[in-house]
Amino acid sequence: MNGDQVLIDAPAERPCTHQRVHHHHGTLGRYVSDRCRCRPCRDAHTAYHRDRTTQLAHGSWQKYADAEPVRQHLRQLMSAGLWQTTIAARSGVGLATIARLLRTKGPPVRVRTSTAAALLAITAGPTTTRTASALFTLKEDV
Repeated sequence: MNGDQVLIDAPAERPCTHQRVHHHHGTLGRYVSDRCRCRPCRDAHTAYHRDRTTQLAHGSWQKYADAEPVRQHLRQLMSAGLWQTTIAARSGVGLATIARLLRTKGPPVRVRTSTAAALLAITAGPTTTRTASALFTLKEDV
């Protein structure tokens, strides 16, 4: 090695020491909000910035989308029988985000494109509908 080169050590792998009960690793939110630096959270941060840089270079970067089509889709899913918790689990979007989109007083005008894509990808199949008779049957069995 000649005198002009400098070796840079890679960051040490640090285990997560965050004490929250519902801490899900591998998300940009945990990296930013909770300052988690475990490998999955760092990978999510890197992937986000790599994707953003690529889209900026191609002129296709859109951070936000209109929330109204997403809100209408959520209402359709719920009228088809899906619960908000089911939608959250299937999409990977937080329950609070879904509730915020559905509130009637002061709903958000825009939503992140990644959130919109995740929610719009959810479909209500024939096995996801619930009926009043099925709910009463379940209640009688208890």
